[in-house]
Amino acid sequence: MELKHGKIVNRELKQAEMLLFGPLGNEQGQINGHYFAQELIYLANNYDTVKVRLNCDGGLISHGLSIFSAMMGAPAHIHLHIEGIAASMGAIFVAAADRVTMNDFARLMLHSPYYVNEDNEAVTKLSAKDKKALAVLRLQLVEMLAKRGIETSEVERMLTTTDLWLTADKAAAAKLVDEVIITGRKRELMALDHTAIAAMLTKETFNPNNHKMNNLIAKLKLPATADEAAIMAAVDQLETSHNNAVAALNAVNKKLVDKLIAVAKGAGVITDATEAGFQRLATQDPGLFADFVNIDPAALKGNTNPRLSEFIAQLSALRQDQQAAAGADTRDWDWYQKNNPQALAQMESTDKAKFDKLKAEYEAKFV
Repeated sequence: MELKHGKIVNRELKQAEMLLFGPLGNEQGQINGHYFAQELIYLANNYDTVKVRLNCDGGLISHGLSIFSAMMGAPAHIHLHIEGIAASMGAIFVAAADRVTMNDFARLMLHSPYYVNEDNEAVTKLSAKDKKALAVLRLQLVEMLAKRGIETSEVERMLTTTDLWLTADKAAAAKLVDEVIITGRKRELMALDHTAIAAMLTKETFNPNNHKMNNLIAKLKLPATADEAAIMAAVDQLETSHNNAVAALNAVNKKLVDKLIAVAKGAGVITDATEAGFQRLATQDPGLFADFVNIDPAALKGNTNPRLSEFIAQLSALRQDQQAAAGADTRDWDWYQKNNPQALAQMESTDKAKFDKLKAEYEAKFV
C-alpha cells in the first residue's frame, strides 16, 4: 500500500509511524480521515506498534469516526503522541489509543461531539441518523475514557457543550494521558494560543530543511533521534577518515613517482636539469609522463629497477583503491546540473579549472 501519512520506522522491531497534522476533512490541506484509517489498518496488520503523531484541531465527525474505529480495532499497539494540539474531533483519539503521551507545551480540548457546517458553526437541526451517530460516539467516548481509570461522572463533566482546554500537566492529572514529555520548550510556547502552537508545529514538521536534515541523518547511518552534536561528530569523523586516506594516498604516490623518475633517469631520458619538471608531471599525470618520456624497453635491459609500465599499473591501481577509500569525488557535470546547479555556478568563479574540466568532459560526449 502506498503510504501517504505513515512511514516504517524500524522493520526489525516492526514499528511504524503516522502523521496526523491538520484538520479532518475532504478539502485541500485537510486530512482525509477515511484514507488515514485505511492506512492505519494496513500498518496495524503488518507491524506490532503504530505511533500516531497528532497535531489536529478537529474537523468532520465522519472522518474522525473512521480513524477512531480503526484505532479501536487495531491488532497493533497504538501509541498516540500529542505534538501540539488535540482538540474537538482531534481529541477523541485519546480514548482509542493504548498509550498516550503529550508534549509539555501541548494542549488538549474536549467537548461533547457535534456537527459543524462550512462556516465551522454548530449544526442544530440534525437528522435522526446524525443524532444517533453522535449519541453512539458520546457513549463510546465515555466507556473508553472510563477504561483509563477516569470516573464516569468526571468523563460526563468533561464532555460538556463547553470547550474544556487542558494543559499537558492537567491532562495527565485527569488520566487522559499516560506521560508528559519534557521538551525544554514549555516556557517558550506556553504563552501562545492553541492556533499559534498548531501552526508553528506544522511549519516545523514540514520544513524542507528538516527533511534535508533527516536525509543527512540517514546518509550518516545515525539513529533517527540524532541531534546536532551527534551529526557534527559523525561529519568530523568522516573528515578525519578522508584526510587520513588522502595523506596515505599522497605518501604512496610520492614513493611511486620517485621510482618512476629513477627508472627514467636510469634509461637516460631524464637529466638532473629536467628532473624537477618531470617530477611535477609524474605527480600530476603518471600516464602522460610515461607517454612523454617514451622509454624504449631495450633501454631497461640490465636495469635492476622494475619496468616503468609496471610502476604505472601499480600506481593506477593504488590510486583507485585509495580514492575509493577517501570517497573520491565522482560527481560530473550531469550530477551538478541535476542535483546542485548552485554549486556548479559557484565553481566557475572559485575553481575555474575544475569547472572547465567538467564542462569539457560533458561536451565531449556529443562530439
